[in-house]
Amino acid sequence: SKMGAEAVQAVALPDGRALAFKVEDGATRALGPVLARALRLLGVEGDVVDRIGRTPLLGGGREVGEIRAAF
Repeated sequence: SKMGAEAVQAVALPDGRALAFKVEDGATRALGPVLARALRLLGVEGDVVDRIGRTPLLGGGREVGEIRAAF
């Protein structure tokens, strides 16, 4: 995986498949959930995918929500 400026990420899988995406507003906090969702759509599963796909939102030091990829 390679991250670039303004929340751009490119990923190559060992089997030769690849994907690239950009978060339009440039914020990096959505990169993990977007990457995890894209990998799941490609059939990739596992603990690492679950871990990078989780981005909690905090309010007052407590978890009040999470960022999810909606595609």
